[in-house]
Amino acid sequence: MSLQRSGLRTNNESMQLEAHGTNEFPCAAYEINTANNQNHIVDLHWHEEFEIIYCAKGTLNLRIPSKTYVIEQDAIAILNTNVMHYIICSNDAILQSFVFNSKLITGTSNSSFAKKYIVPLMNCKTFDCYIYHDKYVELFKDAFYSIKDESFAYEFIVRDNLSQILLDLYTQFEKKFDSIPSTLNTNTQRIRTMISFIKTNYASPLDVRQISDTVNISQRECLRCFKKTLQISPIQYLIRYRIIKSAELLVDNPTKNIDQIGYECGFETPSYYTQLFKRYYHCTPTEFRNSQKKERNL
Repeated sequence: MSLQRSGLRTNNESMQLEAHGTNEFPCAAYEINTANNQNHIVDLHWHEEFEIIYCAKGTLNLRIPSKTYVIEQDAIAILNTNVMHYIICSNDAILQSFVFNSKLITGTSNSSFAKKYIVPLMNCKTFDCYIYHDKYVELFKDAFYSIKDESFAYEFIVRDNLSQILLDLYTQFEKKFDSIPSTLNTNTQRIRTMISFIKTNYASPLDVRQISDTVNISQRECLRCFKKTLQISPIQYLIRYRIIKSAELLVDNPTKNIDQIGYECGFETPSYYTQLFKRYYHCTPTEFRNSQKKERNL
């Protein structure tokens, strides 16, 4: 099994839709090199699988509700299941990751591996993200390159190495386990609803009042909710989402007029669209499209 494509497709609630791996081997490995594809943002999403992120080069800014982590080179971040997150990469970053279903480790939901270790870890309220500095880097790299190179018996190597990492996590959080499964807090529930509205209506003119009305809160509370949960304002998220959608259209529709793409993504003037696009991707829409054409032709 080679690396899976690192594109991101989500539903309107930001839940990632792609299958990670297969039913037989529910694990996928991904790699993003920002020097090659100029895509420095992994947009807000969540999934039902664990994720282990390794910074092979540069710096990664990982943001989850109410927390921000700066992941330096040779550090590993482990995300619990169903945790909303997005990543801002430095211009020269290399991000490698595993996204895997708990059944890769447990086999079945009724196994002792599931009941004694993995399910309590998944339900731990205090475990959303954990950072390892240096520790387990070699285990991660051994697993990652075995799957990337399709080495003999890579399935055993990946499962064994990821099992060791999760077992260590279990020991880190064992004393903090709760008998009651963790539930989404109010801010996260609100954010999911408001982001669903933004993703459905991003091409239309939107303001904070319209966004806040979807969850029946004041504009001030809407701003506070976004700032506390995502560390950005709702309008900043809207603009960033419009830019990311326009980048997808630039690649998927290589002959479509660039000004028209900007307009369809909610930007009223070409100059404003280009200005904001350069802020996020450090190049113009035309330069971005041309660089993506070259990448696909390699």
